[in-house]
Amino acid sequence: MATPLYTGFSVPTEKLRGPRIAILSRAMFSYHSKVVMGFLRKVEEQTGLNWRPIMFFCKEPRVDVMIEQMKEIREDKYDLVLAIGALYSAIAAEHVREGQFNIPLVFCGVTDPVQMGILSSLQPQALVTGIVREQIPSTYLADFLPMMRPTMKRVLIPHYPNAEFGLHDERLKRLKERFSQQGIEAILLPTITMDDVLPGVLQYIGGIDTIIVPEGTFVTDLIPALAKLCRQYKVMLVAHTVEYGNANPAITFTQKVELIGQELFHMAHKILVDGKKPLELPIVTLPNDRKIVVDINACHEQGVDVDAIALFCANDNIIIR
Repeated sequence: MATPLYTGFSVPTEKLRGPRIAILSRAMFSYHSKVVMGFLRKVEEQTGLNWRPIMFFCKEPRVDVMIEQMKEIREDKYDLVLAIGALYSAIAAEHVREGQFNIPLVFCGVTDPVQMGILSSLQPQALVTGIVREQIPSTYLADFLPMMRPTMKRVLIPHYPNAEFGLHDERLKRLKERFSQQGIEAILLPTITMDDVLPGVLQYIGGIDTIIVPEGTFVTDLIPALAKLCRQYKVMLVAHTVEYGNANPAITFTQKVELIGQELFHMAHKILVDGKKPLELPIVTLPNDRKIVVDINACHEQGVDVDAIALFCANDNIIIR
């Protein structure tokens, strides 16, 4: 074998490897995708970074798949874990508590990390910190929607009952109680898979005046199909979503999810570049930036009469389009 002409340049392999970041995200889930894009855009804006963000996707909320992914992350010695959503965050945090992870963890996309068991209090722990949003009461829909449609009497809420380990279901039950106090019947329709949603809705569509699609579950993927039904039966469709399509709800509650990804980048930078420990990084609370988008055309198609001027005066977060 020929002797190299120059042997003075020798860098240990470990030094050549940039920091590896495991990003835990639900596959093809719009909310999670927006968070990831917010993070990656910040990475691209910076010069001199040699980070290697590696995606760990899970198509369905499969705990067994996620646990196997945690083993891979531990064995391959990742430098940082970014968890999006309640289930991924809870499983990763459990691995930290049980001593299976010695890797910094930053969670996000969790409504209440204390109630979820991710943290014991809203303070960072030795290896865990995160990002939460300022929360609005889970019953706010019951106060706002009757103003939009005073004739509301019967509301259908298709949802995934196991979201956030059942805490999502608890919030919907409080919403149902608040509607009841106003003389409005709210029907909670549990759906375990996406295939359950439309057949379930069709059982009720002839006897309701409103459908609410809660945020954070797969039901949001069926908004175009639900909008078609609502036009046909003159039912008001209300949804939490982050994108607009050709078939829109009458009312959409939207927010700039990319901001979460940007804040994830700042957290990662402090840990990987500035050498901070999660314990030194307080939980970040992002202000509530939700906007209420009222689609006039969709309202007309769904049989909802809208006084745009009254809505505009009632709430400065309302966008008429």
